[in-house]
Amino acid sequence: GFASEIIRQEILQLKEKGIPVIASMSSVAASGGYWIAAEADEIWAAPTTITGSIGVFGLVMTLEDSAAAIGVHSDSVSTTEIESLNTLEGISDSQARILQRSTENFYQFFITMVAEARNMTPEAVDDVAQGRIWTGRQALERGLVDNLGDFDDAIQAAAKRADLNDYTVNTITQDLSPQQQFFANLMGQTSLSWPFVSNEQNWLIRNVRHVVSESQALQNFNDPKNIYTYCALCVQPR
Repeated sequence: GFASEIIRQEILQLKEKGIPVIASMSSVAASGGYWIAAEADEIWAAPTTITGSIGVFGLVMTLEDSAAAIGVHSDSVSTTEIESLNTLEGISDSQARILQRSTENFYQFFITMVAEARNMTPEAVDDVAQGRIWTGRQALERGLVDNLGDFDDAIQAAAKRADLNDYTVNTITQDLSPQQQFFANLMGQTSLSWPFVSNEQNWLIRNVRHVVSESQALQNFNDPKNIYTYCALCVQPR
């Protein structure tokens, strides 16, 4: 998408200045993530990284059936075949063709960009694209990444390309607002990404809370005959 293209353009500017760019994929780097990584001089992925998803789809929501259900109808008159989109009337054949062509052109740009960046043909990229996802190991076999390894391996690769033997690693972090800094201090963290905790930490917190909640609910299952009816939307078992 647009945000991924902005980052890709920044990477291209770095490469024009002769600065080596190494991409390190963590747990997921698919679709827009791969769009960004494709231009790197080297792409490193973990064996279990989820990547690929080189594809484009278009979606337009129309409300003609929902509106009709409550007695609302719409009609319009156009002076051209390419009429403006009215979500209360659905999509005409000409509009559908335009949307389809736009989606296909976007997809062709995607696979062509990847082909040029990865020294592949568009046909070869298309064979492994079409929205499919791959693990890091599968992506390596298909030429979508260069090496398997972690972040430290990627740093060593960058140092090697820059011909550096003695170097330090500086981690660039976003400045925290006073509110973010408060939560960072409260949680004992020194660097955070919006919204205050990483995806991994969010996942852990959600699951811990779920386990605690379920454990508390199980304590209520104390009928001596072990006969219950349980409603998932109810607070207490019945």
